[in-house]
Amino acid sequence: MAYQKASRDQQAKSTQVADGDPVSVSLQRSSSTMGKLGSVNEEKNILATNIRIADKALQEVSNVSIKMKERLETIVKNWPPFTQDSAERKELLMSYVSLRKEIEKLTFPPPPVPLYENNQKLWEKLDLSDSQKLDAVLPDLSVTAPDSQVQRAIGSLDELQATIGEGRKELYRAVTE
Repeated sequence: MAYQKASRDQQAKSTQVADGDPVSVSLQRSSSTMGKLGSVNEEKNILATNIRIADKALQEVSNVSIKMKERLETIVKNWPPFTQDSAERKELLMSYVSLRKEIEKLTFPPPPVPLYENNQKLWEKLDLSDSQKLDAVLPDLSVTAPDSQVQRAIGSLDELQATIGEGRKELYRAVTE
């Protein structure tokens, strides 16, 4: 029973009504019920906070990867094409490298446990905190990288964007369901 029965003293107090005297009612609530409600609320707040943090990290990576892809597409779509030793091409590749370093510096908090357990494969793909995983997802390009490597890097960025989109959808579903 969620509420405890009122003690005889409380019942007597609540039923004593004299002409013009105020009536007061006192109820005792079960502390275990309130504790359970408080812990459920606290768990939901922690879950919401962790979802916001994970989404923010994914958004940051998404923004940086969009910039990286723009730089690389400028190299590929330029007509006439840049020569391998072109200063402008080297500058664009350097900006890709510096943006990649930005991603290396970002922290990737794990998603809330229930979300991670529901789709471990996705969240492991999005954990870019390990440099080996980052190398597999985003190739490191030198300033002398040929167009074929640039094309592969663009493809990798497309895959990363799709994976980030999946991760953000998972976070959104967790909030709306």
